[in-house]
Amino acid sequence: MKKNLLFIVLIILLLAACTQFSRVKKASILAQESKVSISVPKLSTFEITNAFEQDGYVIDSVITFQGKRGIKVKSTNAVNYETKEPKVVYYLEGTGYQMGYMFGQLAHEEIELMCTQFLDGIIEAFLRPGSVKPYKSPLGKLMADFLQQNDKIISKCIPQELMNEMVGIVAGCQHVNPDTKVTFEKIFALNVGIDFLLAQIYNIDGIWRDIPGIKGVNLRAPIFCNAFSVCKKATVDGKHYFGRDFMFPTAGVFQNIACMIIYVPDPLPDLPRRIPLISTTAPGFIGSITAMNTNGFVIGVDMVPAGNLNARQPGLNSLLLVRHTAHYGSDIEKALRVLIHAPRGVPWLYPLADAESGRGAIIEAGVAADSIDFLDFPSKELKNQGLLPSQEFLTKYDTLPLEMGLKIRWDNYEYPDTFFYFNTGLFIKYQKPYHLEDILDRTGFIDSTFKEPGVPKGYYFAPQREQKPDLVLASNMYINPSMRLCSMAPWTIMMSAEHMDDTQWRYDALNKILLTEYGKIDYKKAEEIIDFLSPNGKYYTDFYERVNGSDYFYQIPSSSDGKTLQIFGATSVCNLTDKIIKSHYGYFADKWVKLSIGNYIKQ
Repeated sequence: MKKNLLFIVLIILLLAACTQFSRVKKASILAQESKVSISVPKLSTFEITNAFEQDGYVIDSVITFQGKRGIKVKSTNAVNYETKEPKVVYYLEGTGYQMGYMFGQLAHEEIELMCTQFLDGIIEAFLRPGSVKPYKSPLGKLMADFLQQNDKIISKCIPQELMNEMVGIVAGCQHVNPDTKVTFEKIFALNVGIDFLLAQIYNIDGIWRDIPGIKGVNLRAPIFCNAFSVCKKATVDGKHYFGRDFMFPTAGVFQNIACMIIYVPDPLPDLPRRIPLISTTAPGFIGSITAMNTNGFVIGVDMVPAGNLNARQPGLNSLLLVRHTAHYGSDIEKALRVLIHAPRGVPWLYPLADAESGRGAIIEAGVAADSIDFLDFPSKELKNQGLLPSQEFLTKYDTLPLEMGLKIRWDNYEYPDTFFYFNTGLFIKYQKPYHLEDILDRTGFIDSTFKEPGVPKGYYFAPQREQKPDLVLASNMYINPSMRLCSMAPWTIMMSAEHMDDTQWRYDALNKILLTEYGKIDYKKAEEIIDFLSPNGKYYTDFYERVNGSDYFYQIPSSSDGKTLQIFGATSVCNLTDKIIKSHYGYFADKWVKLSIGNYIKQ
C-alpha cells in the first residue's frame, strides 16, 4: 500500500514538473516568435480554394491567427468506411507556433483522441497479448519514467520549430476547449513516445526491468513496413515514383482520423527557411509518416530492430526526423546532411528519393556515433565458433562508409557477396535448410511463404536482391553486412524473431514484383505495387495467394460490419516528377486521397 501511494505521489510530482516546463517553454516561444517572421509569398484564399477543388476537396473552414491562415477541407469522393465522414486535409502557414495554434483549433477533437485513446492503446502493441494484466500497470511506469526525462534530456534534441508547434497545438486546443485533455506532456509523449518505447524494447537493460510483473518475454516490437524508389529505365515514362507503406498499429483511433497536411512555413530571422511540404500523418503528430516537399524530395521511415541505440537519450528519429529532413532537403545531398548530423538514438530505416537527381536510397541508421564496434553486438558464442566475420574481414569487404552511425545504401550499391560464406554455418547451427541458389537468385525467396520458418531468426546475412541502378527497396531489416551485425544482438533477436520470416518474405515478394514489372511502371502501376499486401489489390490475387495460399491479414481488425479491414498505418505513392502524392489510410475499402503540392505554393 505504501509503495503504491509513493508511486502515485511520484507521478503527480512528475506531471507538475512537466506542466511547469510547458509554461516556461510557452513563454520562451512566445517571446521568440514575437519577432517579425520572414513572410514568404503565398496564394490568395481564392487560389487555394481553386487548388483544392482541382484535387477533389471543398472548403470546410478557414481561420486566421496573427495574419496567417489555417484551412480545413473535406474530400468530395473519399470517405472513411466506418465513420462515413469525408477524408480531411489541412493547410497551415506561418511559424511553428502559429501553425500549431491554428491546427489545435481546427482539429482539437481528433488531437484529443490521439492524446488519450491512442496514447494509452498504443502501449499494448509493444506487449504480447495476454502476457501482462492489467496493461495499465506497465503503461503507468513507462510513462512515469518517460516524463521524468522529458525536459531534462529528450527535448534538447528536438528542433525548436517543432517544439514551438507542439506548444502551439496545446494553446489552440485550449482556446477552443478550456477543459481539453490535450496537454503539453501528452503531445510531447505522443511525438517522441514511440522512439522512447523502442529504445527500451530493443535494450536488454531498458527501464522495463523496473516494472513489477514484466519480463522480457512479455515484450515485442510491431514490425511491418516496405518502401521502394523507381525511376529512369524502371519506369515506362521516365518519371520517378516512390512508394511506402507504414504498417503500424492504429490503437482503434488512427484509422478514423489520419489525414494529410500541407505545411507552408515562415522562417524566423535566426533560422533557415523551411521548404513547404505535404505530410501524411494524424492530428497531434508533428512528424510525418511520409513527407514530400516542393522540390520533389520525399522521405519515409521503416522500423528496424537492432541494438545500436541510446536507451537513455532516444534523440531525434522516425516521424519527427522525417518531417525535419523534408523541410530542409532542398536536394538529396542536403537531406543526407540533415540525417547524418541529427542526434539520433534509435535504429530506423529512412527510404528517400529525389526527382532532381533521379536518385533513391535507403538510409540504414542507428545511434549517432563516430564509430561502431559492429562485432560487439552478436554473442561471443557465434564469434568463437567462427560463424561471423573478423574485423579484418569487415574492413576489407564492407567498404560502404559509416557516417555518424548510419550507412547510405544507394540505388547503385553493390552488395559484397563474400559475406554469404558465413550463411552456411549460421543456417546449419539454427537447423534451417540453406540453399545458396535461393540467396543468389535475384527474384528468389528464402521463405516461400511469410509463415514458413525458413530463416535462422536474424542470424544471417540477408541478400540484396535488387541490382538495378534505378531501383532500391526496403522492408524492416538492415542489408549492409556491418549494420546487419547490429541486429544480431541476442536480446534484439528475441524481440523480433517472430517477424523475421515475414520481413524476409516481404522484401523478396516486393522485389519479385518490381523486377517483373521493371520498365513498365507508371503512376498507377506504382500504386498497385506498394499496395501489394492489400487484400483487394492486384497482387494479392494475382501473386500473393498463389505464392502462399493463406491469409496475411488474419490478425487485423475489420470494420463493424465485417466487410472490410483496417489499414494499419498509411500507404503512400509519390510521383516526384510531377510532385503529386496519393495516400491510403482508414480501411481498404476507402478511396485514396491525392494532393498536387505545386498548386498550393506561390512560384
